Amino acid sequence: MKATGRLSFHKANLVSEALVGTCSVVAGKPTVTLADHRNDFYTTVDLVIVLEAGGGEVSSVLGNFGEDQEKLATRKLVHPDKGTSAALSTSGTTYRIGGNAMLYEGDAKSGSLIPYKITATCATNDWLG
Repeated sequence: MKATGRLSFHKANLVSEALVGTCSVVAGKPTVTLADHRNDFYTTVDLVIVLEAGGGEVSSVLGNFGEDQEKLATRKLVHPDKGTSAALSTSGTTYRIGGNAMLYEGDAKSGSLIPYKITATCATNDWLG
């Protein structure tokens, strides 16, 4: 099923509002996959949000970002990780996930916590099974 979305860091640092992808159940877990491969700052933005079975809580968030325009560095956004969080709220077919995730640059073993907010809208709400 088709999906659209947006991602921002901090309160108002818009990363992308052109995310497109799918909402589907993978290995028994609701999974939202979103991408923006024409992003203005990163060469690519790829997100995978996995919800607990039934869709009531966030199991994991993974974001992969291609090289940025400033440092030419790749980044990875990860939850769960030490000190991270992911709160889920839903309204119809819209899922809002927000909290703090760990952001790693390149192959770094340590990252920094960064506030994020993801809004994903699925075409219909019958995708959960």
